Amino acid sequence: MQPLEYLFGLEFHGHKLGLDNIRALTDALGRPQDACPSLIVAGTNGKGSVCAMASAALTAAGFRTGCYTSPHLVHIEERFTIDGATVAPAELERVVDDLRVLAGRLLASRDPETGYTYATPRGHDMYTGSETDWIEIPAEGTVHAFTVCHFGSEEFLPETPYVLVQVQFPGVDTLFLARLVGVDPAEASTDWIGMKIKGRFRRLSKFKPTDLYFYPAD
Repeated sequence: MQPLEYLFGLEFHGHKLGLDNIRALTDALGRPQDACPSLIVAGTNGKGSVCAMASAALTAAGFRTGCYTSPHLVHIEERFTIDGATVAPAELERVVDDLRVLAGRLLASRDPETGYTYATPRGHDMYTGSETDWIEIPAEGTVHAFTVCHFGSEEFLPETPYVLVQVQFPGVDTLFLARLVGVDPAEASTDWIGMKIKGRFRRLSKFKPTDLYFYPAD
């Protein structure tokens, strides 16, 4: 999936009000907004004009000035300017591609004594009884096994038929059960075994099994 396709695909999940998501993203980036002064323009009408005038004035005064406005008129690149120049499409795609890996983090648990790692987190190791530690693992793995479901629980029933996979992560001792999207259940094939897949989180998390799903990496 191309970077901008991924970006626009987030609209499918609706809008989540508040600043929790953007705070989490900026924290993961090291809070770059703290490194430079900023001007926030809010209101009903005239925001775009005020931003354009302020940006032009600051640029004319010798400041390197970035400006973000929303929505755009024709192309999404219009939202981002530096010293009055619109960001290049290729540059925006590169940044989105870099940032989308931070959109969700997949956490597992590990026994600190043995190193045994659970893809589905457990509070205590089932062999030693030791309290486990949280660790982050890459949201990329391979299909270990799969099945096509024509019935499911309340959360999955609207999506039948769907593909359920056991995901194998490198360096993780147990498998992870999740949905696989982007494939046709009617064309299920053993060729899917070993297929590289990537995880993605729903934008509007409900803390339910449907929050995390996987899709083909290629």
